[in-house]
Amino acid sequence: MWYVLDAKPGAHIIYGLNEGVDRATLKEALENGTVMDTLRQVPVEAGDTFFIPAGTVHALCAGVVVAEIQQNSDTTYRIYDYNRPGLDGKPRELHVEDSLNVTAYEGAGASTMKTNNATPGEWLKLAECPYFVVEKGIVTERWELSTNPDSFTILVVCEGEGTLEWAHAESDSIELKAGQCYLLPANLGSYTLDGNTTVLRSYLP
Repeated sequence: MWYVLDAKPGAHIIYGLNEGVDRATLKEALENGTVMDTLRQVPVEAGDTFFIPAGTVHALCAGVVVAEIQQNSDTTYRIYDYNRPGLDGKPRELHVEDSLNVTAYEGAGASTMKTNNATPGEWLKLAECPYFVVEKGIVTERWELSTNPDSFTILVVCEGEGTLEWAHAESDSIELKAGQCYLLPANLGSYTLDGNTTVLRSYLP
């Protein structure tokens, strides 16, 4: 899934296929250089969330910064690369046949949502699947929380500043700033967020 942290005016992403595009249509477009006509281009702004199940064609375009949370996987098929050269000056490897075989032409449950209705001090669920749950939280005052003993928690600081406090033999705290990420072990227990900041919380379902 992607959570848009920042987007320049007019910025967009590639998110799935246009209606009616099947395997034959996509294959022909790749062969004749018109593949961009088959791809769904979606305008984005900060706070937009996109869930991207396996098989969904997707790409970030210029002017977009996202936080990406995903299942641990080393498999990426590159269906098109805008004819850009790699570091060696040669075109990067494409995986056209593999991509055609795994693309979800009828959709795979991809969904998107705006998140500007998030309520401070409450978690807004952005995505849930067998591999992760992601929630957005807006911190405006001290917020007492606790880790789940069954899963680590990952915090991504989206904007603003604040503090993360926890207690063991003695109290500890660290400053939170936009762009930072923290892994909280499952056995951490109670912790507190404070300040004026927006965070994403990810954990195993």
